[in-house]
Amino acid sequence: MAYVYRHIRLDKNVPFYIGIGANDEYKRAFSKTGRNPIWKRIVAKTDFEVEIIIDDVSVREAKDKEIEFINLYGRLSLHNGTLSNITGGGDGFFDPPKEHRLKIIKRNKGNVYHKGKSHTDEAKIIIGQYSSKRNKGEKNPAFKGMVEAFKNGAFIGLYESANKCAENLHISNGGISQFFSGKRKSVSGFTFKRIAA
Repeated sequence: MAYVYRHIRLDKNVPFYIGIGANDEYKRAFSKTGRNPIWKRIVAKTDFEVEIIIDDVSVREAKDKEIEFINLYGRLSLHNGTLSNITGGGDGFFDPPKEHRLKIIKRNKGNVYHKGKSHTDEAKIIIGQYSSKRNKGEKNPAFKGMVEAFKNGAFIGLYESANKCAENLHISNGGISQFFSGKRKSVSGFTFKRIAA
């Protein structure tokens, strides 16, 4: 079951927030965490009191009443009222009641989609090859084929991969990748040419 609450600022004696919560001993109503910036600015200026307006209703009823009360008092953000609520209500999330959480846990206990399963030997080989290529950077187009390096237009060397080129020239692999993708014109004064494998 759920409830609807309001926060009343004591300096003006007007409601400044409407919210809903689950049967959690009204923890959400009294909580200061997870509040929006407008709410925080008001609370920094004045004390407030919490009033439970409606109690022991369904979540749907609580959401409907939240919308109704927000429309009644209006929102500061729309310049039509006193509330710090950001939305028109009915869309908030709060912890589900304990009985609902227990239903979810019970339902998920039967889900054994991957439990106790392992990959086939063929799948392990494919996964291993992909992981190896990914870790070596071979998925990146900058790492396909041999690479020629130049400095000020002069040929420096031919390398079997961009990885080897970066390693020998003491530059980053990422820089070479950015050069080949057109994001950089040079890397530490070096330019490159890819030689297809």
